[in-house]
Amino acid sequence: MSTDRNRPGFLARSKLEPGAAVADRVERRLEAEGIEALRAVRLTLVHAPAGYGKTTTLGQWFRRLRDAGSRVAWLSLDEFDATVDQFAGNLLEACAEAGFFGRRQWIEAEDPDSSRRLLLATLSACEGEHVLIFDDLHRAESPDVVRCLNLLVEDLPRGFRIVLGTRALPAELVTADLRLHDRLFEVSDSELRFSADDVEAYFGARLGTRDRHTVIERLLERTEGWPAALQMVRRRLDDGDDLEATLQDLSGRSADLARYFLEQVFGGLDEDQQQFLLRTSILERVNGDLGSCLYGKSRGWPVLEELERRDLFVHAVDDAREWLRYHGLFREFLLERLRRDGADLGDLHARAASWLQKHEHLLPALQHAQRSGKPELVATILESVGGWLFAVQGNQGLVERALASLDERVMRRFPRVRLASIFLGARRGHLDQALAEMEALREDAPAADAELHAEMEIMSGLLARYGDEIDERQLRMLEGLSQELPVHHHAMHAVRCNLLCAFYVSTGRYDACFPSGDQAIAHFRAFGSVFGEVFIYFHQGYACVQQARLRDAEALFLAGYDTALERFGATSDLAAIGGVFLALVHHERNQAARAQKFLDASLEHVERFDGWLEVYAA
Repeated sequence: MSTDRNRPGFLARSKLEPGAAVADRVERRLEAEGIEALRAVRLTLVHAPAGYGKTTTLGQWFRRLRDAGSRVAWLSLDEFDATVDQFAGNLLEACAEAGFFGRRQWIEAEDPDSSRRLLLATLSACEGEHVLIFDDLHRAESPDVVRCLNLLVEDLPRGFRIVLGTRALPAELVTADLRLHDRLFEVSDSELRFSADDVEAYFGARLGTRDRHTVIERLLERTEGWPAALQMVRRRLDDGDDLEATLQDLSGRSADLARYFLEQVFGGLDEDQQQFLLRTSILERVNGDLGSCLYGKSRGWPVLEELERRDLFVHAVDDAREWLRYHGLFREFLLERLRRDGADLGDLHARAASWLQKHEHLLPALQHAQRSGKPELVATILESVGGWLFAVQGNQGLVERALASLDERVMRRFPRVRLASIFLGARRGHLDQALAEMEALREDAPAADAELHAEMEIMSGLLARYGDEIDERQLRMLEGLSQELPVHHHAMHAVRCNLLCAFYVSTGRYDACFPSGDQAIAHFRAFGSVFGEVFIYFHQGYACVQQARLRDAEALFLAGYDTALERFGATSDLAAIGGVFLALVHHERNQAARAQKFLDASLEHVERFDGWLEVYAA
């Protein structure tokens, strides 16, 4: 141990204190609450990707603690601190600067273990509360330095508090016991991202006076509260750029953000990590196995776990951390680089579609199949998910786009895809064409496929429903299909019971519609189709109107209407239909003004889009 006059060189003051406070920074709750939290624990971890304000947050804590009279040392780490001797010497320099002891000291030892022991002994002589703040730990991360930090966390006197700011959590850092005994305070990007209140305070008058709430929502949706992106937006506004143009240009492909991602994130990765990110950027969510499929190597999980550990804009989407996603702007940056690199995007989408289909992730499988540009793959996957039944489950838009990519030659070999075309054609009002296609399918369908023929009978019932041509033969056919359908094929049972419920209402057998409707709801719920369930509320509600049970009718219509608003939005077909039926209830009660309010919001939509006999009668 020697005095500093024997020590070669000196430590730059920029390593011993944070930069000056930003004059117009946003005062955030985390600054005050964080002080209380870090004083109550042994270790505080502040970890997040680049641009989340980690250094700013640590700097505010440093100034608040110092102004309150606490002894707090600051050390900004870099690549030269990755050896224990350098790390320990610079830490003692920072502690001396903070007044932990009277004279500056540095360490010379024969090996890292000796350096760690000497550092611990020197700091252990300090009494009372002391705070050590280390910024940019990821720049100096090494096994020796992390072991030194573990030693300090475990063995320093009780009055010491240690605060680490880093982009990447060191794998060797011991935290499990601290977390178990509530001695760890952890701050991630979830706490550092800007809230709506933060955005409003940060931008102030720059957002104008009109539609401020909408603008803030758009900013948060695009940036996910990432402070660096918001800072770039504010800088453009300060330079005189138009607000709307700035919002429209906000993208991971824009020059400023692309340069930031390249310099601060992507450029520092090895080739394997870069290629993994690029090839998996076509996915809305990724796991290690799917990543391996696109990456072409079996190291998907290790690469993905390392990316997550390093806080590289990778976020878990489930508690089990099986699926992860990339920050939206970062994903846009990656996709643009992938395109510029000349990657075969169609092949990547086809591989993703095949993997997702094999593992029964059917909705994204179909989406990627469409983007692959391979009609055979689209038809194969659409057939495997049930074709028309997939559309009935609330996926009409996706199925319509899939069908648009298929020609008649491809479609002829996939009967359930043809049923999907028939179903959607009838919904659009092309009933004659749908009936003609149905006859053609009957001629082509293999006689031995009993399940397909049952589906065709149900489709015939749907076409009769759309054509308002219900007869007793079809009603008996639907009633008799119950035993022919596979027990666990909930979608087919749901459509059959739904049709029966609707037919009973149309033929005035109102009491019969309730048990069949309840069965339909049970089947819809079994495979998670809220879309189908809403129709039953409307059918049963209309039956209640005909039975003069207006209170029951209103409750059922409201259940369907509120669900439609929540799940599908105010401009959806179902919301408009629900509005028409609620208008009917108010009309029956002679509440003309309330009825008119619902009609004004719904009638035009129903006339242009979807409806059926009872809707138009209402």
